[in-house]
Amino acid sequence: MAEFRVEQVLNPQDFLQEAASLGCDDCGMNFALGPLADSFLQGKKPIDVVRKVYVVYRGDALVLAFVGIASMARFLCTPRAAQLNAQDIPAAMSLLTSALASAEGPEAVDKLSGRRDLVDAFIDAWIAELSTRGIDASGLPPTFPVKSSYASLATLPQPVLLPPGYRIEPATDVDVDTLTALLIAFASDVRMPQAVEIVRPRAVEHIACGEAWMCLSEDGEPAAACVVGRASLRTIAIRSLYVAPAHRRKGLARAFVTSMTRYFLGAEAHGIVALASPSAFEKGVKEEVCICVQDDYVEEIYAKCGFQFAESPEVPWKGEKSWFPLQIRAVKVEQGLGESAGAVLIS
Repeated sequence: MAEFRVEQVLNPQDFLQEAASLGCDDCGMNFALGPLADSFLQGKKPIDVVRKVYVVYRGDALVLAFVGIASMARFLCTPRAAQLNAQDIPAAMSLLTSALASAEGPEAVDKLSGRRDLVDAFIDAWIAELSTRGIDASGLPPTFPVKSSYASLATLPQPVLLPPGYRIEPATDVDVDTLTALLIAFASDVRMPQAVEIVRPRAVEHIACGEAWMCLSEDGEPAAACVVGRASLRTIAIRSLYVAPAHRRKGLARAFVTSMTRYFLGAEAHGIVALASPSAFEKGVKEEVCICVQDDYVEEIYAKCGFQFAESPEVPWKGEKSWFPLQIRAVKVEQGLGESAGAVLIS
């Protein structure tokens, strides 16, 4: 079997196309490719950020990708169908961490987001690599564990109609304050409260980048909001969805998710107005729509919309993983670099 090799990607934007051409732009990679693609959007500020991409290959097959974007957490992902077993992972991580430490220095990684087993293996290898450089470090406990899953045309259920009188349309500049209020309520619901000073600039960005959608009642009252993002060439993620309390228990959440999922997969979507196709919104038709969920009741909603949450994380007809446990872990440096620890929201 071919040996592992690691390469630094000198043009990160080109890597988005390379991953797609290699058949690696899927749900397993969305958590790295998506933020990388987002960082090039004109509506994001700033767009001239430092990006670091390192890729591990086995022969010509891409098996691991490490993506670092400015001060954001580093992301570690693998294609869903990558052939990496428990015996392979330590060797791949040792090679990757050695290359990172040599090229970027021991401060290159202070926190990491990604699939649970890969993050744990990387942290172990990173600590060992720092030790060879005379630096004592330890891994902090994981935070914000979630499940990542996807839906495709093959998994879609029958269309679900919006309740009578409701419609879905892209958010515009006049919706900034309303979207901000709904996103603040969403953050409170997921037990990560955020101040308006933080949320409002993000709402402006989401609207500027075509990532925000509103569900309105018959009289135009905002009933729900959905934010998408992490749009690579073949995937996109539903990052948040919030239904205002006055509009709950009507099946609105399920209908909203189903319509957005079908829309981005190029299937018939009910209730969406103002756009003829996703290409008009500059996102394009995707092959997979991705999500991250933390709570069981949210998982139940998404499962009814075609997202895969089998008891055994495998899709029987493909032999591939259908969902992944994700986590964030930070590294605490005991000496030499001071402390470096933190966490970011998986969304």
